[in-house]
Amino acid sequence: MNTRKLFERQAMREHPTEGALQALLDGELPTTRAIIGKSHLLSCAVCRARAEASGETTRRGKSLVRTCTQEVDRAS
Repeated sequence: MNTRKLFERQAMREHPTEGALQALLDGELPTTRAIIGKSHLLSCAVCRARAEASGETTRRGKSLVRTCTQEVDRAS
């Protein structure tokens, strides 16, 4: 087995770090790493749940910022 295939197989077995998962969700990974990460999410319920929770946290944070910004603008 060539080195690249071995690396890809090994990468799919390991859970991504929080930083790598966030980079994947933000679309900041190089193509090959993004494919490996997405493949891992398809096969790993734990990491899928982490990704969903991270996405929900991001959505709630953005919503809170929008709400607070509107309230500050109205008070000005």
